[in-house]
Amino acid sequence: MALVYPSFYEGFGYPLLEAMRANCPVIAANSSCLPEIGGSAARYFDPNSEIVLSSLLSETISQNSSLRKIWAQAGRLNFQRFGFEKSMQETENAYQLLRS
Repeated sequence: MALVYPSFYEGFGYPLLEAMRANCPVIAANSSCLPEIGGSAARYFDPNSEIVLSSLLSETISQNSSLRKIWAQAGRLNFQRFGFEKSMQETENAYQLLRS
């Protein structure tokens, strides 16, 4: 499992942080603010290059669990540098209330 985010333009990139918070590896377009948000905890590709994206997906799928855990841990640390834990938790709580 991984978040693939092939966006050409983003205002901020919350989905990357949400995935990182959930220990999900991130593959994102090397465009707009995404490299700044994902930092070294994400892998990047040119959003015009299906070949590079395909290669990253294959590489991610074939990774052993130890490498995926390291990648997920890097994402979690990256998420923490934004200080959104409380905000994200409140958003998650609001979604849970809507489901009820």
